[in-house]
Amino acid sequence: MTENKLLTAAEPKRTYQDSIFRMLFSEKENAIELFNALEGTDYGPDTEVRFLTLDDVIYHGIKNDLSYEIAVAYLVFGEQQSTISANIPLRMLRYLANNIAILLDNRTFFRQGQVKIPTPQFFVIYTGSEPWDVDELRLSSSFMGEPKENSVELVVKVIKVVYNEGEEEEAEKNPVLQKSTKLREYGMFVRYVKEGLSAGKDRKEAVGAAVERCLKENILVNFLRAHSAEVEKMAWRSITMEEFIEIRAEEAAEIAAEKATKETTERVTREVTEEVTKEVTKEVTKEVTKEVTKKTLEQTTLSNIQSLIKNLHLDLERVMDCLDIPQTEKPKYRNLINTINN
Repeated sequence: MTENKLLTAAEPKRTYQDSIFRMLFSEKENAIELFNALEGTDYGPDTEVRFLTLDDVIYHGIKNDLSYEIAVAYLVFGEQQSTISANIPLRMLRYLANNIAILLDNRTFFRQGQVKIPTPQFFVIYTGSEPWDVDELRLSSSFMGEPKENSVELVVKVIKVVYNEGEEEEAEKNPVLQKSTKLREYGMFVRYVKEGLSAGKDRKEAVGAAVERCLKENILVNFLRAHSAEVEKMAWRSITMEEFIEIRAEEAAEIAAEKATKETTERVTREVTEEVTKEVTKEVTKEVTKEVTKKTLEQTTLSNIQSLIKNLHLDLERVMDCLDIPQTEKPKYRNLINTINN
């Protein structure tokens, strides 16, 4: 095994790119509690845990939130997700393959005797605001053809840690949250950050206020006392890529609306003076508004696509998926990007 490719239990590597979720559950006690809650086990504090979270410096952008081996028998893969994604099983498959490559020497694969590996377990912690009515995600749902007996399957449990307004009672009934104090408190921390953002605070202020409130309410007290400064420093980068895109999309919509309103007003004013009747003016105004709004949104979306490709090094198709661009619109943006690049 190559030690520098892993985050070991003895020396967890924590950078500002790490998420607060990763940081919290990269503590042995919390990792054991989380697994017990997820799988209904009762492992004690002395249970052997080895963290195997992939480091993107070594793996060129392949970085999962959390993976660890527990009790030598299980290999746990966890992701925190703030937006809905049907592709999590595909990502998990990649994480599993890379971890197996780390755990086993190349020569092991060619032995005659059967090689034993820890049983993989997959879960995603969903903290988003949009309803996601699924309990599991299956790799086979991505297959183009009907899977046969000699195919492969990978199932990811979806655990909803959502404390949106009006959903508190339902969240408290979640059996996983009942068994994992740390996961429940993490959900409350996320909720307080969201409330701060909704109240108009910037990212740093919202996280700072959430930390203060959690300390007052005895939520994640030991963790935040030990790491509050680090948590606030990583505030921006701890937000997932999907959440960042969601924020940019909201901003783009606001800018587009303001720009469309201004341009529409100016253009309509000019055209009203040229029209003979009120009826014609009304029709022209409608068409102008539609056209200006369409062009403005198109330009703003194109700008966001270019920005995300450049700053986050994502491919065009993933950016368009993250921005929820309809399938019917994708060819247009492919052509626009190709024209710009050529």
